Amino acid sequence: MAQGALIGLLVWLETRHPAAIIWLAGATFTALWDGHVSKALINKPESRRLAAMAPLTRLMSSATFGAVIFVCLLDRSIVGVAAAIFVGCAITLNNAIMTRGSRPDAALLVGPPSLMLVALPFVAAWLGYPVTVLSGLLLAIGGLAFVTFIALLAQTLHLESQRLRDASRELAVERDRAEQLGQEAASERSRWRTLFHQSPLPQVSLDASMLYNRLQDPRLAEGSMGDKMLQVFKDSPSVINDIALTEANDAARRLIFERHPDGSFSRGRFDDGFMRQLCNGLEGLGKDGAMPPFSTRITMPNGRISELDVHYRLLPEADPPWSVILVSFVDQTAFKAAVNAANAASLAKSEFLAVMSHEIRTPLNGVLGMAHVMDRGALSPVQRDHLAVIRQSGEALLAILNDVLDLSKIEAGKLVLESKPFDLEEVALGAHAAFTGVAHSKGLSFNLTVQPAARGAYLGDSARMRQILYNLISNAVKFTAEGEVRVSIDRRGENIFIRVSDSGVGIASDQIAGIFDRFVQADSSTTRKHGGSGLGLAITRDLCTAMGGAINATSELGAGTVFEVVLPLQGVATVSVDSASQPADDGFPEPIRAFNILAAEDNPINQLVLKTLLAQFDLSVTIVENGVEAVASWRTGDWGLILMDVQMPVLDGPSAARQIRDLEVQTGRAPVPIVALTANAMVHQIETYYAAGMNDVIAKPIDVRDLLRVIQAVANAESYVAATESLKESRAA
Repeated sequence: MAQGALIGLLVWLETRHPAAIIWLAGATFTALWDGHVSKALINKPESRRLAAMAPLTRLMSSATFGAVIFVCLLDRSIVGVAAAIFVGCAITLNNAIMTRGSRPDAALLVGPPSLMLVALPFVAAWLGYPVTVLSGLLLAIGGLAFVTFIALLAQTLHLESQRLRDASRELAVERDRAEQLGQEAASERSRWRTLFHQSPLPQVSLDASMLYNRLQDPRLAEGSMGDKMLQVFKDSPSVINDIALTEANDAARRLIFERHPDGSFSRGRFDDGFMRQLCNGLEGLGKDGAMPPFSTRITMPNGRISELDVHYRLLPEADPPWSVILVSFVDQTAFKAAVNAANAASLAKSEFLAVMSHEIRTPLNGVLGMAHVMDRGALSPVQRDHLAVIRQSGEALLAILNDVLDLSKIEAGKLVLESKPFDLEEVALGAHAAFTGVAHSKGLSFNLTVQPAARGAYLGDSARMRQILYNLISNAVKFTAEGEVRVSIDRRGENIFIRVSDSGVGIASDQIAGIFDRFVQADSSTTRKHGGSGLGLAITRDLCTAMGGAINATSELGAGTVFEVVLPLQGVATVSVDSASQPADDGFPEPIRAFNILAAEDNPINQLVLKTLLAQFDLSVTIVENGVEAVASWRTGDWGLILMDVQMPVLDGPSAARQIRDLEVQTGRAPVPIVALTANAMVHQIETYYAAGMNDVIAKPIDVRDLLRVIQAVANAESYVAATESLKESRAA
């Protein structure tokens, strides 16, 4: 508006015509109107009405300002024409600059004055100026040339404006990227510092840049950095002060520094060979800045000595060089102490499990053994029901004990998987049959589907396969009060897929991840309805893993659970199928040929159980109470089988077996099969029995079928070698 007022004043002074005042009023009004609309549009950019009005007001403002060209012509002198041309060029150039390279603004602001400038000669001639055709044409061409210049200027401004906008955007992108990188770097530094300070490994950060600069001294003899360091430390041991400790985590402070009651610290002293080892390590400095680790010792002021493994890493991109050195210490003294403590804890656990296994199995042998004897006698229906409760309770306790022993095998890494042909469908049918009665007693629909593709023989451990199926089906039946339990088995490619689903109580989403953990149950409250040790699924998962497969579970609370197992089993021809895969036989072996059996057992209850069990099958047994008596009886008798307890007074079972084997060699007497009959059935214990010369192991509580099969295997064999092989086959089965 200031420009308009100045132009209006000058034109009025030139023309002394009222049109100048009228033009000034119109130009001021349109300028104010255009400014108002533009400001309103900035505040309300979404307004369509304002967006449509803005170009109109801008065009009117530009046209009004351009009209001053014609006002100048009211001065009928040559000065009026010159003023009109000058003012028109000035307004057009000014408006072109105001567009700032915007093409829409260029059309609105530059267009009207440009047209008026080209039309100027014709308007002057119309107003009576002495303008010839030639002069008018020249003026029009000049105006057109100026307008072309203005158009080129506007185009140049547009391109420069575009470049500036692009550069501004790129700068903004680079600025944002720099901020992001800065945030990432800060986050990385924070993460590194967190890892550094929270690391259980003692770590310190050093700045040895001053030492590096000293090693660049040209006066030092030629050689490697390690040689130069040895030379420097030899001439000036105080150069160690050139290495600055910048940071140390808590573990390093506890290891290297000793805090005194007054709050001060003192540092431990490294071995004299520490610096030489460090210098030698520089010879093996890798491109990644890592040095070969070396061992040393540190002696604290209180006399404590620790053996350390030292790991140096120089940050290659650090500037200046050697300004960031990370040193990690592995406290071998503490590590050995921790290993010894872990071994002691593992040994204590094994001893505890061994003692508990023996102490539980021994009385349980009496309970289940006599329950079996009574079951074969004459009982009333009520008595038989009561006896069934006793047997079921004892067998449940035995199942928990066996789970604990399986877990100990897995933890010790001593779980051995058989690799024999077995019929997968037969194993599945056996598992289905074992739980059909329980499922039907609860009114459940219990279905098994083995797809044709999954039928046939496979190479693997049938007993462990059966255990997986038993655990999953047992869980499904246990936790399903109504509805159904479905088991399906299929084969896809080289893998067997087992799916066990139920419509039971289900598992909450926040508990599903922990159901395969040991001693974990979905419902561990004191009001839970279902018992169990929480080991079945943990063992199932470990068995699947040991067989190269996997297991997962999906569930919805109140809608049931689905377990899916994938096992890579190799199919084989159905030539010789493992007898373990056959359904369990509820009967007993055929009548056994009578022969002399010696049993070493110190517990009176177990003696009674053993005698009573064998008497039901017309088998007699001679019982002695310890290993010394067993060796003495072997000397004087002709025995076809020795049943040997392990834990006995005077002389234990393995020692007695070892003495018998030695005496057999010395006397040339034919060896006799020795079978351990024991409540000590841990993995490491069974290995010692075989090492002592025993041929087989039967765990207490005694399963009469296992005992009779062992006796039958020995009775039917023609020699000790044949008996040994027969026992192996019986054990595998």
